[in-house]
Amino acid sequence: ACAEDIIGLIEGVLLAASQAPEHVCETTLSLIEAAILLNLTSYREVCAELEEDYEGNAPESVPDFEGSVADLVAMAALTQASEFLNKSKASTVQDSIVQMSF
Repeated sequence: ACAEDIIGLIEGVLLAASQAPEHVCETTLSLIEAAILLNLTSYREVCAELEEDYEGNAPESVPDFEGSVADLVAMAALTQASEFLNKSKASTVQDSIVQMSF
């Protein structure tokens, strides 16, 4: 896969997770996002492309930054973990989100 495809896939996952319709549970979508990003980053080809400078517009859920695609993935994971950290004792799903995000 080329860099644009991988970066586009990561952007698509983050964008889809941040623009959930009202009838979709945000916690479930966050779990799916964390699982997809965790899975993607287990592939050497994906990790090699994470070094590319990120020049797109980060989703609203991610603070503005300058850096690489790896920085985007890290910022998204940390944002997600911080959102669910206080709630992780209340739900196994929320605990799983925090564990996958770290």
